[in-house]
Amino acid sequence: MIYGLYIHFPFCVHKCFYCDFYSLENLSLIEIFVESLLIEIDLQTINLPSKPKIDTIYLGGGTPSLLTPQLMEKIFAKIYDKFEIIENAEITIECNPGTTDIAYLKNYKSLGANRISFGVQSFIPAELKFLERIHSVDEVYKAYNLARKTGFDNISIDLIFSLPNQSFDNWKFSLAQAISLQPNHISAYSLIYEENTPLFNSYKKGKIAKNNSDLDADFYNITTEMLGLAGFNQYEVSNYCLPGQFSRHNCKYWNSSEFFAFGPSAVGVIDDVRYKNFSSLSKYNKSIKSNLRPIEYTEQLTEEIRLFERVFLTLRAQGLDVNTFKNEFGIDILHICKELFVLFIQNNFMTIENGFIKLTADGYFIGDDITLKIMDKIENSDYSCRNANAGDVRDIL
Repeated sequence: MIYGLYIHFPFCVHKCFYCDFYSLENLSLIEIFVESLLIEIDLQTINLPSKPKIDTIYLGGGTPSLLTPQLMEKIFAKIYDKFEIIENAEITIECNPGTTDIAYLKNYKSLGANRISFGVQSFIPAELKFLERIHSVDEVYKAYNLARKTGFDNISIDLIFSLPNQSFDNWKFSLAQAISLQPNHISAYSLIYEENTPLFNSYKKGKIAKNNSDLDADFYNITTEMLGLAGFNQYEVSNYCLPGQFSRHNCKYWNSSEFFAFGPSAVGVIDDVRYKNFSSLSKYNKSIKSNLRPIEYTEQLTEEIRLFERVFLTLRAQGLDVNTFKNEFGIDILHICKELFVLFIQNNFMTIENGFIKLTADGYFIGDDITLKIMDKIENSDYSCRNANAGDVRDIL
């Protein structure tokens, strides 16, 4: 088996008020964290019979671009020592444009990194201020050009839409500026009001007005239209890429592949067991000092869980393979959901081509509702119906 590998770097110069990822602003703890991280990797691999094969590595956060070259070298030395990194592996490092340095970029390149993901979020200064981003628009262009100059030919840009009081013109401007840079990949997310964030608290107190679903849909439609016209393929609900330039690591999540995960709050899946590390650096370090993996909880992925996640995750990405699904779960989904799929196709929410069930751009927007309707059909079908052999695509189309 070939795995992915994720490392969560839990530090930021300033934690943005909409972010619910675990991160700290106390940068003096970075070196202590790195030492714990190296031990955690040892603890998880010490009893393995051979080096696991890895074809994607992703350093996320937080702000991994705060790591000095010396610390980054320590991390990669440990990774290369404990894992077999296959040829042409995708190695991504998330960078904040405000903490991007040419010496650091050269260091990443020398260590084998070949993909940079910039957290841009907006090209409008007032919106960056609202989001409490530490970088300026000028720093976005500078960081992007430095990455290209350093030799990174695979760059992704993250953007956020549907901000309070955001105009369509401003969103179109940010999209146009991102497109003009000619990145390989663009992730565009609707602003989410996560509980226990300052953004959510401001919303609950009435200080911020949240956009309704219709307005959110308008921003989403602008996104899919502009990026589509610019040659970007939508291969997941929030992700767009030039042909063949999708994020191989992120596809592991959506295809229910297995991956190792390290660092506070990191979530991994190995041998059908999902595990989550402590979302606390102090608990994480304490566990490591006791030579224990810093796991907060584990979850056995039963067939019921895997079934739901396979439907949900594949439909929100590149599509559900009918034959693979039937072979794994013994369920003829075309037969069970025939009437439902006819309705989805008629309303331009879904297509069925070459044995793949795929959502359209309109379908992506209501993907959660579609998944629940499909699961309801499956759960309420009897066993004989599940294993029927009458699900022919032609019966639906």
